[in-house]
Amino acid sequence: MAGQNDDVSRRIHAVQWRDDGIFAVKFSGGQVAAETAPTELVGMLEPFSVVEYQPWHRRLIFKFLDGYGFECELGTAKDPSPIRGRPVVYLDQNQWSTLSKSLFAPQRVSDTECLAAVRLLKMAEAGDIILPLSSAHLSETGA
Repeated sequence: MAGQNDDVSRRIHAVQWRDDGIFAVKFSGGQVAAETAPTELVGMLEPFSVVEYQPWHRRLIFKFLDGYGFECELGTAKDPSPIRGRPVVYLDQNQWSTLSKSLFAPQRVSDTECLAAVRLLKMAEAGDIILPLSSAHLSETGA
């Protein structure tokens, strides 16, 4: 019986990389195993303060150095797109730019656009809607 509980407590809760160069594995029982991250990983993740993978929640979390971030919900082989009845709102690049300006330079958008953008972002953050983001959006929106 003790062996079964040990197996449960050793399940991986999250795998995390932090900007202090530490790569850690958090187990569901509270244990943490950590070591210095490989140099290649540090270079790839340089813009982020934290990148965390939560396998049981099928979630990938990215937090930027400025505190902002985003989450990715990962599908499975049987359910590659975990929509679960939520609306999917596809935005063109100009709408992504409006969302970004509403957060970082609200003076550059009208009050009406800013209110709409903030409402949309809150809905996405709450998980009420899905805003799919592509690599093209990231490269065009970023500096």
